[in-house]
Amino acid sequence: MRFRFRSLARAGTRAFAVLALLLGLSGGFTATATAAGTGQTGLDNTWACSVPSGYTYDRVSSQLNTCGSGFHSYYHLRAPQDNIWVCYVLPGYTYDQASNQLNVCNSSGFANSYRMRVGQDNIWACSLPNGNLTYDRVANQLNVCNPSGFANSYHLRTPVNGLWACNVPAGWTYDQVSNQLNVCNPSGFANSYRLRG
Repeated sequence: MRFRFRSLARAGTRAFAVLALLLGLSGGFTATATAAGTGQTGLDNTWACSVPSGYTYDRVSSQLNTCGSGFHSYYHLRAPQDNIWVCYVLPGYTYDQASNQLNVCNSSGFANSYRMRVGQDNIWACSLPNGNLTYDRVANQLNVCNPSGFANSYHLRTPVNGLWACNVPAGWTYDQVSNQLNVCNPSGFANSYRLRG
């Protein structure tokens, strides 16, 4: 009888260890894996009580007793990708449009959402993302980058020799300067630089 009890106890311990690993009780699962850096999309299109590193969200709701006692924010997670609407633009990305919507990015009122874009050559964007990009034109547009007024949009370019650009990216130089009207400044004169690299 004593031998049989030990065997059952060992089997139960093993079963619990396997179950703990599967359920993440042993610390083997972490929800903070970086989606952008590892290509993981395991949490994409799921709801969570917080936004892990490397993810953004496109909706938030207020849920009772889901993420603790009382009302708490509950986020619809999105893995970063080009051309999706989000509530927060991740570093290294940009956006090309903003919209102020009711009960989307704020569960009890209006808040901005942004169409997130991967920085690439020959697109208009609302900011210059990190990376090896520059811009060659600026436009001040109504209700594009600012849903309630005017804001600048930038025509993004990949630097190449001979490109006239509004700034000189790291690792590049220039061999000519031109002061032009309404090119790098939508309401006046500003310098453009002919890139060399």
